[in-house]
Formats: sequence, structure tokens, C-alpha cells
Amino acid sequence: MSDFDLFYIPQNGFWQVVDRIAFESENLLMEWPECSNPFITRMACFQTNSTRYFSDVGISDLTMLIAAILSNTPGTVATFRLTQVRCKPLSFNVVLIDLNSQSIAPIQADNACSFAFALEWVFDQQDVVEFSATDGATYWIHK
Repeated sequence: MSDFDLFYIPQNGFWQVVDRIAFESENLLMEWPECSNPFITRMACFQTNSTRYFSDVGISDLTMLIAAILSNTPGTVATFRLTQVRCKPLSFNVVLIDLNSQSIAPIQADNACSFAFALEWVFDQQDVVEFSATDGATYWIHK
């Protein structure tokens, strides 16, 4: 699969235990949640300029970091690599791999409402996860 294959098929094993339509209809997001933490907003500025690594980032902070990076660079696709911090579920070491304004989201990309759920599921399957996110509360996990 190319990095941004338009016909990407999500790894939806996590939907086997949850009714996807009901979950998304109750939780669908139009955009990534606005970053309410000024420190994360500042981290996002550093992420896009030079320092592209942060350690021990919780899931809510990661979500706000994604939102802040995307709001600083509208219309781009941000690609990240995550490794889970040992003994801390849903806490990650984060590397911003790429910001690309020439890519678009795949047709079957997921909505950010399932982001934490998907990460929890995928980290049960593997140790390192790469994913991309873009405007419109959209993300996809790379295989």
C-alpha cells in the first residue's frame, strides 16, 4: 500500500465488539477537538518547526496535539509514529514523521470519535503504530 492509498481498508477488528453505526452516530466529530491547553499549543508549534519527538503523552493530550498541529497547518496530512509507554496504558512516545500538503484522506478513513478506542485495540496487536490524521476529524492507521 502506498502511504496515502485512496482505497485504504481500515483495520477494523475493534468494531467486532462495538456496533460501529451506533457508536459513530452518538459520538461523531466534525473536527478534532479544539486544543484547550496552551502548553500543548506551544508544543505543536515546536513539533512543526524542529523538535518532532515528545515522550509520555497521554491520549487526551495526543488528541489535542493533533488538533493543534492541524490547526497550525490547515489542509495537511500529519503522519505520526507512536510507541506505548510501558506500564502506562494509552500513554505514548510520539514522533511527527511528516506533514504533507499534497495528500488526501482515504475514502474509508475513520472519524476521530474512535481514535482512543482504535489505539487501544491496535496496541494489543503490535508495539509500534503509524497513523495519519487530517482536517475533518479524520485519521487512518497504517498497516
